[in-house]
Amino acid sequence: MTNSESVASLFSTGELLREDIEKHLDACPQGFMNSEVPKDARVRVEELRDRSHLWFNDITLRVLPHTTFERGYINLLLRRLTAAINLSIFYEEYYELGWEGAASHNVERPTNVDGARTEVNTVMEQVLRLIRTTKVETVLMPSPQRSARHIGNTAFILMWMDKTHPELEDVHQAVKEVFAEFGIKALRADEIQHQDRITDLILNQIAQSEFLFADLTGERPNVYYEVGYAHALGKRPILYRRTNTSLHFDLSIHNVPEYENVTQLRSLLRQRLEAITGRVPKKL
Repeated sequence: MTNSESVASLFSTGELLREDIEKHLDACPQGFMNSEVPKDARVRVEELRDRSHLWFNDITLRVLPHTTFERGYINLLLRRLTAAINLSIFYEEYYELGWEGAASHNVERPTNVDGARTEVNTVMEQVLRLIRTTKVETVLMPSPQRSARHIGNTAFILMWMDKTHPELEDVHQAVKEVFAEFGIKALRADEIQHQDRITDLILNQIAQSEFLFADLTGERPNVYYEVGYAHALGKRPILYRRTNTSLHFDLSIHNVPEYENVTQLRSLLRQRLEAITGRVPKKL
């Protein structure tokens, strides 16, 4: 496939996605709100959200690096689109009507079919323009073999990092130790010496590591983005979350076991690695 064909394919995929979202919204009776979406429509919602994520992942990998936009811009557009598919509007900052308290951040609020349709068209126009105005010769070609090139017995840890939450370091050390029981060296971004931008380092480690571990505790946008990037490379990160952690986006359809404490996380991860690697853990 040539670069021009690659651009045309990305563009046509987006146009088809928009048409199917329109059909989905047309099938929802006027006046319906997010909380009233029937069961059959929820199946369509999840399927369309999956397709949206796959398309945005392709754009992020093949188009975005050659534009003036940051990843945060494309992430925001994705949040807005997936919310609209579910008859909601995504707000980075939201003030409740008549409420003088602090604003809510990164929230979705129900809307009707017309509101969702307007939001979908606004977002899709911006994304399609991004593709349309990218120079053909700069578009990166997809590489199906990329995920096959990794460094054996390595793992990369994706998780919330915050020095004001010392319990996160306990999770970090527990994960490293369990991987070590299987002869696998696990590292987090802050443990790697580098001179590159931290974002480039993380994406390279995701591509090169044999195993990926992601803790969704804290619901951090960067961790969700990194997991989405891994999926775009054909990788399947090992996902966990602390009890009562909500799931966002299409990860709600994935198996993301909960753990109540570090001891339970150790046990769950150990069992998972035994199944994946076929190895017996060694006592350290």
